[in-house]
This record gives sequence, C-alpha cells and structure tokens, in this order.
Amino acid sequence: GLVPDAVDSSSETFVTLYGCLFEDGNCETLLNYGGVERANDARRTGKDIGMGVPLGTPPNYYVSIYDAYNGQPFVQVGGKGYGAHKGGEVVDGETIEEYGEDETDAVMGRPSLLEMSIFGLLNDFLGRGSFADEDRTGAVLTLATCVS
Repeated sequence: GLVPDAVDSSSETFVTLYGCLFEDGNCETLLNYGGVERANDARRTGKDIGMGVPLGTPPNYYVSIYDAYNGQPFVQVGGKGYGAHKGGEVVDGETIEEYGEDETDAVMGRPSLLEMSIFGLLNDFLGRGSFADEDRTGAVLTLATCVS
C-alpha cells in the first residue's frame, strides 16, 4: 500500500524526525509544526494557551508532573486557570467566580509539543497528497473525488 511507498529510511523527512525523536527533542521541525498547530488552535478557539512542553535534549519521554502544562485539563474562569473549580468559594479573601459568568470561561487542555507536532505533521502530509505511483517514477497520483 501507500504507507510503505511513502516512508523511506533514506528520506530527508525520516532522517529529520529520527533526529528530533532520538537526539534533540527541541528540534526546529517539532517547534515549527507545533507552532502552526498552536496558531491554528488559537484561531479556532479564540484562546492561545501556548506551546506544549518540549521533549528536551536528549529527548525525555517521562511525563513529569501531571499538571496544566503536561496534559491535565483545566478550567479557565474569569481569566484565571484552575485544576478544580467550585464557584462561590472564598480563597485568600477573594470570592471565586461561577463558571459561565464570563464569555472567556472554558475547559481546556494543552497537548505536549510532541502531540501538537505530530498532529501538524500529519496535516501537512495529508495536505500534500504526494504518493509515488506504482512504478515508483515519482509521478504524483491524482486523488479521486468522492461524490455522494
């Protein structure tokens, strides 16, 4: 099928991804794809919650502390983020607002840089539509259009 034809261990993309996943988890490729997804998410939701946590150099796949920066969903109420929220409580002399009183209130989750980058990379590859034909001449196939 298409996947074995599209993946070649000598391809520039494969070599670059290998470097990102096994040598430098802060590589420019992951940062670029993650940055595009960050901008897309901000445009789609109206909220920019920032870039996910990078893997580091060398890459570290240990999640660390499970918090809002490492995959734990959180709630934003009145412009403040909470891991758990109960409106009406008084904390440090301040009454916490009820959820839904402000149009910016939302439940959010920040994916890791790796998750954002893979999502962006797959979107890029799907958008290209460039697979080699059967005789491997490098000619781009015309994708079929589905009609319902």
